[in-house]
Amino acid sequence: MFKRITNLEGTKVHVYSQPTPDSEEEKPWVVSLDDFMTEEEIDRILEYGQQTGYQQSGKTFNGNHQGQKTTQARTSENSWCGFQIAFACPFHSYHQFGDTCFDDPIVEGLLKRVSDVTGVPLQNFNEMQILRYQKNQYYKTHGDYIVEDAARRTGGRILTFFLYLSDVIEGGETEFPRLDPPIKVTPKKGTALLWSNVLNQNPHEEDIRMWHQALPVIKGTKYAANLWIHIRDVRTPNEYKCYG
Repeated sequence: MFKRITNLEGTKVHVYSQPTPDSEEEKPWVVSLDDFMTEEEIDRILEYGQQTGYQQSGKTFNGNHQGQKTTQARTSENSWCGFQIAFACPFHSYHQFGDTCFDDPIVEGLLKRVSDVTGVPLQNFNEMQILRYQKNQYYKTHGDYIVEDAARRTGGRILTFFLYLSDVIEGGETEFPRLDPPIKVTPKKGTALLWSNVLNQNPHEEDIRMWHQALPVIKGTKYAANLWIHIRDVRTPNEYKCYG
């Protein structure tokens, strides 16, 4: 998939990390695509963020913050491209989304483009999480893969398609400190950053080298969005409210 993406016509692709023939251990892929979003698409996503409202981001219960408290690990704020409705399921909480942006004609075009680029159907896409980092806000080193998801119908988050919705005057880079050498990506409005959260030889096993962090914003405000892609259909189980 990644090799095909690097050869996309009419798209400027930057390769930050890739496998090399002479490497003893296969390096993971990290690529970005310039000008992946239109101004209209960005504005519409930000509009959803304002409508839903930003709240301090909570800690996910997957052990991927090395035991840090929420306020220590993550000070950013997040919203959703849709309105959350909470349910209680037998073994976990569930959040269903109403007025989802998956049904919005403007955002739908973007999502279909992501599907075309990755070769993964839209049914495997989580609802889009919209992020806001104001001055001094950050998210310390963490992984996107949730181990508990592997036993659910949806399977784990195999890919992260990260969308930069704004430029940042200073700071706010996305850093992968566990890669050798570490890489750091500067936010650029309209750019998409793509990486795998699992091992190439075993898509059911987390690649801990892909843990990453959002460095503090020094000047300006950073807007971005997470689009997590699962190994299996995540949207159909959601229609039944529980996916355990």
